[in-house]
Order: sequence, then structure tokens, then C-alpha cells
Amino acid sequence: MAHKKNHRVHMDTLSGHVMTKIFINNGIQNILSKIHFHEKRASYLYRTATTVYPCFLPDLGEFNGSWSYKTCPVCKITKKKNIFVRDNPKPFTIMENKNTSVFYNGLIWGAILGFAGIIYNVILYMLDQNLTQALGYAGILITIIILIIGLRSFRDNVRDGVLPFGPAFLFGFVVILVSSLIGIIYAYLLWTVIDPDIIARMKDLQMEKMLEKGVPGEALDQAMEISGKFMTPVMMAIFGFISSLFMGTIVALIIAAIFKKDEPEQPVIE
Repeated sequence: MAHKKNHRVHMDTLSGHVMTKIFINNGIQNILSKIHFHEKRASYLYRTATTVYPCFLPDLGEFNGSWSYKTCPVCKITKKKNIFVRDNPKPFTIMENKNTSVFYNGLIWGAILGFAGIIYNVILYMLDQNLTQALGYAGILITIIILIIGLRSFRDNVRDGVLPFGPAFLFGFVVILVSSLIGIIYAYLLWTVIDPDIIARMKDLQMEKMLEKGVPGEALDQAMEISGKFMTPVMMAIFGFISSLFMGTIVALIIAAIFKKDEPEQPVIE
């Protein structure tokens, strides 16, 4: 009996040691797993906000927008909003809700250019310099500057730095088209509502220039009669729109050729 009792005490002691050892090991593993989780796992909120891949979660089922817990790698977000995934050195950009349409962005920048041109012409009109030809050329410079700024902004901020020649030219053409329409509407209102006498002053200015060139009287009368048929608000609006669109298209071609940027070639993975 004493032998069995001692054997039982020995077994109880051994079991206590084993249980203590198992408890310690489990505690250490639990601590290490927590450390491992904090080092190598990201929260559900983080994964949902930074990924767009389909996954499967036991509670929610399959959906788009996150990684599952067991497949989420180590992630790091930089200031440039790129995510670098371990074992994948190539970064990929976080998807943002951007309207990359050429027509939509061209419409916006066309409105900007059109209203900038109106502001410039209103200033010239208030200074009584709207008929000065040299200052009129400054409007071309404004068109070039705004078109360059708009195309570069569309390329770098909307298209992620990639804009081939075709979309670049189409963007510039839409900008010119919209701005020309806005400018002609303003000009027509100026000629018909704001200052109807401006056309008469334009005819007088044209006659003065012809007299300075020494044009004979009969030729001068014929020239003024012909030009008078075209110097009406409707005809001036039509020809003004066509000339503005033609010159603007040439400018858009040149700027698109300069600031285009093709997509870099992807290396072939064998």
C-alpha cells in the first residue's frame, strides 16, 4: 500500500510538472503569436481600406475589398500611397475614385480656359484696349499656358503619369472646342447686347488701316462694302469659332506631341 501510495504521489508530482511545462509553453506560444500577429498581420479595417482583391472570410463569406486573415501579408503604406507587399517587390497603387474620361476632364479644363479668356477680354474692354491687335495675341499665350497645365494635370493626377498621343490630343481638342464655344457666346453677347456699336468702331479701324496703306478710294469703297457683308454678329461668330477651333487644334497637336507619355513596357516574366 505504501508503495502504491508513493507511486501515486510520484505520478501526481510528474503530472503537475508536465502540466506546468505545458502551461508555460502555451503561454509563451500565445505571447509569440500575438507578437507575430502585430508584426505580420494587419487589421480587417486596414485590409479593407487598402486592398481590392476578392477573398473569403468565415463570417462574411466571399466578397471584394480585403484579404482574409490567413492570406494577408505584411503591408506598408508610403506617402505616395503605394502598398509594398512582402515577396512582391513591385508596388501597386491604391485604387481611387477618379473619373479618367477624356471628355469629362476636357470639359472641365475647357470651361476653365473659356472663362479665363472672358475675364481677360473683360479687362481689355474696361481699359478700352479690346480692339488692340497686339494685346489680342496675348490671348493665344493664355490658351497655350492653360492647355499645358491642364494636359499635365490630367496626365499626372488622373491618368497616373501615362497619356499616349491619341488621348492627349483628344483632351486638347475637347478643351479648345469647349473654350471656343464659351468665347464665341461671350463675343456674340458683346456685339449684340453689351456694346452694339463696337462693330461700327471695328469698321472704322479697318478703314483707317487701309488708308494708311494708301488704298485708292474706289478700291476702299469696294473693300468696305464686301467686308460689311461679313461684319455682322452672326457671320463674325461663325468665322470666329471656325478660326479659333482651327488654330487651337494646331496648338493641341503640338502640345500633345510634346507632353504625351506612353506606358512603360512591362518586363516579360519567364
